Amino acid sequence: MKILYVCTGNTCRSPMAEAITADLAKKRGLDDVVVQSAGTGCPYGDPMAENAVKAIEARGIDFSHTSQKVTEQNLAESDAVICMTPILRFGIEKYVPEGRLFSANDFIGHEIPDPYGGSPEVYEECAKQLEKLAAAVLDKLCGTK
Repeated sequence: MKILYVCTGNTCRSPMAEAITADLAKKRGLDDVVVQSAGTGCPYGDPMAENAVKAIEARGIDFSHTSQKVTEQNLAESDAVICMTPILRFGIEKYVPEGRLFSANDFIGHEIPDPYGGSPEVYEECAKQLEKLAAAVLDKLCGTK
C-alpha cells in the first residue's frame, strides 16, 4: 500500500503526516505500507518547518525531509492520495485513479488547518490531529488497529 499525503507547501502538514503514519505503520508491523508526501505549490528541496521538526522529534520519530511537488507520476502510483483539505483535491483529481483520492475529512471528519508560521503550540496541535488521521487512515485502508 502506497499512501501519498498532499498539502500546499510540503514543509508542515504532509511531511508530518508522512512521518507519523510511517512510524505508526512500523509499530503495527505493516511492512508493506510506504508513505510519502508532496505539495501542490512548493519548490523542490525546501526544508521542513522548524516547528514541524520539533513536533516530530517530540514523538521520538527520526525523520528528515525536503519538499517535493505533486506530480502526475506520484499521484498515479499511489494507492491512496490524502489531501489535508478538500480544496487541495481540485486540480489533482484528474490525475488520480477513481476511488483513490481522499481528504482528511473522509477519515476524521474535518480538515487539517495549515500551521505555517505558527507557534510551537500550533504545530503540536496539528501533530495531534495528524496522529488521529494516521490511525484512521491505517485502520480504514489497511484494516488494522
